[in-house]
Amino acid sequence: MKTTGTAKTNALAAVLALLLLAETAFGCAKDGAATPQQASQTPPEPFSVTGAAAVNYTAAGAGKLAYAYSDAYFDGSAEEFSRDLALYAFALAWSAASADTSGGYTDAGASGVKNLLAECGFSDVTLYGYDYEPTADSIAAAFGHKTLPDGAELVAIAVRGGGYGAEWASNFTVVPGDEYELAPEARTPQHGGFHASAQKVLDYLDEYTAGTGWYDAAANVKVLVTGYSRGAAVANVAAARLSGGADYGGAVSPVRDKLAAAGVFAYTFATPRTVPLSAAGTYGNIFNIVNPADPVTYVPAAEWGYARYGVDIALPSPSDAEYAERFPAMLAIYATFPGCNEQNYLIDDFQYRYGTINIAQMLITDGVNSENQITSDVFLRDRLMPLLAVSLIPDADAYVAQGWQDAFVSAAANGFSADALMRSDLAALLSPQTLVALAGDPENINTLVSLLPRDGAAFGPFTVIRTTDYVPDNLTSIVQGHMPEVYLSWLTAIGAWLAAIGY
Repeated sequence: MKTTGTAKTNALAAVLALLLLAETAFGCAKDGAATPQQASQTPPEPFSVTGAAAVNYTAAGAGKLAYAYSDAYFDGSAEEFSRDLALYAFALAWSAASADTSGGYTDAGASGVKNLLAECGFSDVTLYGYDYEPTADSIAAAFGHKTLPDGAELVAIAVRGGGYGAEWASNFTVVPGDEYELAPEARTPQHGGFHASAQKVLDYLDEYTAGTGWYDAAANVKVLVTGYSRGAAVANVAAARLSGGADYGGAVSPVRDKLAAAGVFAYTFATPRTVPLSAAGTYGNIFNIVNPADPVTYVPAAEWGYARYGVDIALPSPSDAEYAERFPAMLAIYATFPGCNEQNYLIDDFQYRYGTINIAQMLITDGVNSENQITSDVFLRDRLMPLLAVSLIPDADAYVAQGWQDAFVSAAANGFSADALMRSDLAALLSPQTLVALAGDPENINTLVSLLPRDGAAFGPFTVIRTTDYVPDNLTSIVQGHMPEVYLSWLTAIGAWLAAIGY
């Protein structure tokens, strides 16, 4: 899990760095591509397999994740949600993260997704973008294809959503630089960074299929596209464009002309928002699994008018009436993952705090808000996002015009280290004077104090006075909402609940 180095600089910087990223937990040459196969004249027998995919666990590093695959997942319409396909897509998305990059970025770092596709019968497994150091505008994805029993050719696309280094900066590019001066209605109606990356994935798809016998002979093509976090956002936009819309000036993949009816199967996880609600359209084949306790799923802000393409399926959250009944089954599964146990599951330990900030004396007083407790998902939705996206930065225009976007992109490109933050424009934008402007609403102060690091008697230039013996680790509680292990635990545990709500 990538965390920022802002804990010794400034509370607001830590919060914004946490929330505005499509954060990471965890290039264009084809890798070892086999000779393209001709499309089979006789459709194959139905294929299914179980196995273990290589993934990077948040706390324990490299490990194996059980999966199950079947060609039958693609028998029906892509607009019919399949929990089995969702679980397989999750394994594919998680395995697509770049593994240990301490020795540099190579295709070997994507061996997990490459092997997983091969084990499931996909041919010509090809990697794009994994073999070079990521930049602010790069993206990586893995591709494979196979012939299904119905004769359709299936292309699987797994977009990298972890271990992507400097790509982090693109997550903050809501409005592309070449559109700064355009009126809002004339801008690309998508998150600029995710839109540009989705176009690159579609370019990869065109290169992957061009001039191959199997593609040229295919009468119908189906596509599975998946991703986690940043990869989920990119997959979300790419799936919308493949599904017949969301072109917005970009080239449309010729693959779309061969797509089977309702043939784009899209499953995204921990998905940031990608598009203004007014341009989101209706895509019943794109399923976004989101955790209401995950800060990444709240950005860009709904208060700015942002949404996601497709159908959002919200996992159970601490504020749900039936949460207590569903939680034990989820926790039992969570505790089976390496590095996870009941004691280090902290999402439900979030504690809303009460505080005061004295600018003149540079003092922060922190205490428990015992009469006004809320859960972490309610805190994110009703306290933190209104503070960030209404009180501090009222809309995407202000985000650009006031310099926030440039400041975050610059700081993110340097890893959000304390030194980078102090050298960046964020240091000025997040000054004590900014806190004075926010202090008119006491809930703003309580919200900021609720995000103070657990340890330490100082926070940047402020001295912190604790008025209670127990101090919760609220930042960890919030970050945990984005853990792949949490998502997979809920998705595995709530089959009956999904059926009850129509999935």
